[in-house]
Amino acid sequence: MLDSLDEIRERFAEYGTKADHEIDLARAALLISKLAFRNLDENEHLARLDDMGERLYKRIGNETDPIRKVAELNRLMFDEEKFQGNLTNYYNPENSFLSRVLDLKTGIPITLSLVQMEVGKRAGMDIRGIGLPGHFITAYYHGSGRIFLDAFNQGEILTEGECRQRIADRLGPDREEEAERFLQPVGPRDFLVRILRNLKGIYTGMGKDMLVFQMIHWILVLIPDSFDELRERGLIYESMGNAGMAFRDLGRYLEKYPGAPDADIIAEKLNALKVMPTQLH
Repeated sequence: MLDSLDEIRERFAEYGTKADHEIDLARAALLISKLAFRNLDENEHLARLDDMGERLYKRIGNETDPIRKVAELNRLMFDEEKFQGNLTNYYNPENSFLSRVLDLKTGIPITLSLVQMEVGKRAGMDIRGIGLPGHFITAYYHGSGRIFLDAFNQGEILTEGECRQRIADRLGPDREEEAERFLQPVGPRDFLVRILRNLKGIYTGMGKDMLVFQMIHWILVLIPDSFDELRERGLIYESMGNAGMAFRDLGRYLEKYPGAPDADIIAEKLNALKVMPTQLH
């Protein structure tokens, strides 16, 4: 189904009004895909997740051993379906689109984790995203604890100690107190923001300014007071000559973050924007 960009944007805007538990993560991620592949059939891709989930459920429906459940999930995803991390073209934007990950069976940590979560959910497994610094993994929550899984590395099981070591290696041992925060599950809203920020970074490197702008806008749909994106969108609006929208975003940026290191510079810009009343709206 070929939706117009306006229809896609309107649908995504609805997620800004939803509580975390109301967000259908797979559908929202496919809507992000639809920005680049407007004729994709979202229901077809959801059906693929349903099929894998049903096949997994038939294998683990009566299983009580969490390790055996994980083993069956890994066998389905990585041995049979052949999902794998895209090591040769890691920064291809297609790796961030759920539809293409399902089509090509390759992706980056966050999108492979998403497939793992959605397939597991359909089979009754409570698998949640875990945003380690620099590398996204998942955790399977079961009756007696949780098992950490690395979908990018064929579902490798990690101990909590190994996860904490990865955090220390990335941040430094003097920030051990932050480890617990990184081990907490990432909710659907923040999950989507991470995908959008990945795309924003990729498109920035490719010099695709309008796509960068779109990613910034959608991040702000989900988290309206995001520090970086408010500032960036305001400056983009300024460069586009849209004084009204620039004034709105930069004014909100200073209102929310009065102690920002560039507060004086932004205040000067706001004063300059004030003298263009014909463009304010």
